[in-house]
Amino acid sequence: MDPAGTTFGSDTSHHQGDVDFAALYREGLRFAIHKAGQGNWADDKFAANSGRSAAAGMITAAYWFLDSRYSVEEHLDAVDRTVPESMALIPDVERIEGTDGQVVSAPTLAMTRQFVDGARARGHRVPLVYLPRWYWQSWGSPSLAGLPPLWSSRYPDLDPGGYLDEYRDVPASYWDGYGGLPVLLLQFTSSASAPSLSPYDANAFRGTPEQLASLFGAADRAPLVVLEDAR
Repeated sequence: MDPAGTTFGSDTSHHQGDVDFAALYREGLRFAIHKAGQGNWADDKFAANSGRSAAAGMITAAYWFLDSRYSVEEHLDAVDRTVPESMALIPDVERIEGTDGQVVSAPTLAMTRQFVDGARARGHRVPLVYLPRWYWQSWGSPSLAGLPPLWSSRYPDLDPGGYLDEYRDVPASYWDGYGGLPVLLLQFTSSASAPSLSPYDANAFRGTPEQLASLFGAADRAPLVVLEDAR
């Protein structure tokens, strides 16, 4: 796709270590979403890396990996200890497999709804939910009505490259919504490369940085930018 009119950013966790977000900003990235935790534990790089990305001028948000081995209340108690209410919080909903390939966590739609409702009730901003199409389909492709818009993920290939080159390989259909919700954020590669960080996950938002900042700061209102009808 043509990258014109699109805002790009990264998502990171402790696996990337201490990231130079000032360098990523100079390369054109304008937002960063950090793993804040999973289940009942916090990511040990979240505080430092979220501070670095904010200091670099990047729009900064948090994601929390839902882990079905823990209760929703355990998740939310850990979120309260880790993520400031001023920062957007995005649940990450997908299957987790162990080193032997066995599924160790499989969050349900009910758990996702409980987390979103509970986080909002505790004062957190929840503007999006990370839910890949394949995982939604594993539930039987149900209606997602009542949940926030989607942060989706789909990769045209796994070849390393700069984020702009990678995005040019993305077909428009990757932005199609599902479950009755629109896709507002798209993770389109896990193999973006830059001198300061390689590989990393790159993401696209079809709008301006100001519109993304507004979305992340307006958790419980209708999003300002909806470019595709959900299907």
